[in-house]
Amino acid sequence: MTQKPKRYQTTITIKPLETPDFESLLQLLYRGTKNPDLPDHAHRFLKELRSAGERGRFERAKWQEYCTAHEISKTTYYTMINKLLGVGLIEVIERDYYKLSNRSERFFDAMLLSIKAFMSKKMIS
Repeated sequence: MTQKPKRYQTTITIKPLETPDFESLLQLLYRGTKNPDLPDHAHRFLKELRSAGERGRFERAKWQEYCTAHEISKTTYYTMINKLLGVGLIEVIERDYYKLSNRSERFFDAMLLSIKAFMSKKMIS
């Protein structure tokens, strides 16, 4: 039985970095896209959501206004949004809004714990 794919998902190419930071994550998230400015657009979008506070959200129907205000195309906007949804940095609420999400933080915390657990086990030959 094949499993139905999750609604929002994406692929990140991971490169262990000596000094990983959030900007590096965005660079890896949009690696391979045709628009090299996508990480910057995504960072701006996330900062705008963050500056709106805990209840900050973006009305999905205002995508055209956002594109005009930030001088980006519909394709750029939706590529940016779909990757942010897929990695769990934003989520859809009430079907009409995007808001910041902690899904990616929970995922990476769990991943870190599983790596630490694996690495701490003694090797048995």
